[in-house]
Amino acid sequence: NNSFTKELLPDVPVDLGVVALLAVGTEQHLAVYVRNNTEVPILGADVSIQVFRSDAQEPATTARQTLNLDPFEIVQVDIFHQVATRGVFFRVVMEVINLPDADPLNNTFEGTIP
Repeated sequence: NNSFTKELLPDVPVDLGVVALLAVGTEQHLAVYVRNNTEVPILGADVSIQVFRSDAQEPATTARQTLNLDPFEIVQVDIFHQVATRGVFFRVVMEVINLPDADPLNNTFEGTIP
């Protein structure tokens, strides 16, 4: 008897969004929080995250990372090359490179580091 179980996942478009920014660690680097907004896991999402300080036109730094997220999971992406001073305004723009993103409007987050 050679049988196996195969789980079929619904065909749901990928939807990743940036939901928060914080200063973390002893050196207070920037942490960007990314959420899977879908009911299915997202595996191997290649993302590029650009960090802009205040109203700068050019990014202060760019990070690239591959993410695996369970349904509705939030993960922390550490941007070690960017010190996150409390009270400083940042704008973060995330691009999902290898998968179509259902809602690119939630890929930008602006806020002051608490």
